[in-house]
Formats: sequence, C-alpha cells, structure tokens
Amino acid sequence: MRKISFLFASILAILSMAAFVAPPKTFFSFSAKDIIGNETSLSYFKGKTILVVNLATQCGLATQMQELQSLYDKYGEDGLVVLGFPSNSFGQEGSQNADIQLTCTRKYGITFPIFEKIDVKGDDIHPAYKFLTSKSENGKFDAPVEWNFQKFLINKNGNLISSFKSNTSPMDKTIIDAIEKELGLTLAPEPKKDKKAKKDRKDKKRD
Repeated sequence: MRKISFLFASILAILSMAAFVAPPKTFFSFSAKDIIGNETSLSYFKGKTILVVNLATQCGLATQMQELQSLYDKYGEDGLVVLGFPSNSFGQEGSQNADIQLTCTRKYGITFPIFEKIDVKGDDIHPAYKFLTSKSENGKFDAPVEWNFQKFLINKNGNLISSFKSNTSPMDKTIIDAIEKELGLTLAPEPKKDKKAKKDRKDKKRD
C-alpha cells in the first residue's frame, strides 16, 4: 500500500511540475524602452512580420536607414514593421537618445519605431538580443551581431526566421523575398500545362 501511495504521489508531483513548465521563449517574451524611455512590451507587435536592426547613426552604413524606411513604407500596410535598436556596441553611436531620435527622423525621415540605445553583444547584451543571437534562447540558430545594421526577420508569432549580414541592403532580393513570404505575398507558381493536351486541342481545332 505504501508503494502504491508513493507511486501515486510521484506521478502527481511530475504532473504538477509539467504544468508549471515555462512556455517557449519568443521575441514577444521581452520588453524594451522606446527612444523616449517608455517601457514597451514587444508583444505589442504580435501579429506583425518584424525586421529588427541595430542602428548606428555614425556608421558608414547609416544610409541603410533610408532603405529601411522604404521597406516600411512599401510593406507596412501589409503587416511589416521595422524596429530600430540604436547601439554603441561597435563604437559608432556615441550620441544620446534624444540626438539619435533627431538624426533618425530629420536626416533620414524615419517613422518606424526606434528604441533606446542598447548593447547587442557582450555581458550587457539586451535580453531581446540574447534571444535573437543565441540558439539556446531562440531554438533556431546562433547569429552573433558582427557589425551595425545586422538584420533579423521574425514571424507573426515572434519566432526567429532568418538573419542577414550588415552589408546586405534592406532592398536586397533575399530580404524582399523572405519578407514577402512571411507576409503571404509570394505568388504560387503557375501549374505546368500539359503539352500533350494542348497539342490535342490544337488538332481538334484543325479538324
């Protein structure tokens, strides 16, 4: 009887532990402060296809911000949102948040959401970027940030889809194709026509 009671108690304990297992992490598990300091849950963007980019206004690749804005203008109504995270992790964003905001909006015409300056690598890496860059966190792949303007594509459920190198233009075909696929804008290939059936139809018309 004691053995049965012990077994029953063990089963209950296992079931209880299973019930409290944390759900898998997604990009929406995190929050970040926007460029003016307001804490924002990233779950706010649930249902959107997301392109995350680490910005640096003093970097030679800063002109990519205009292309990022073009992407947002083109696909925003279809469900794309670009999220910009300024970072001085590579020593090319020494400005304060207020100045970063002015540069992004006045010089580059940015209207997509921009967040407070963060670290995208190292000991002080932001939790959202730890998720994006570590397979142990995202369950997909490791993609350490190697330079400014590295891009991460996230689906509507907050799962990591792909990463693109810094020097890959936001308007590059590989990025466009990946975004359109997630947005459901990719056209299905036309079915191959039966050449024999087509020939038979031509023959009938001749008759």
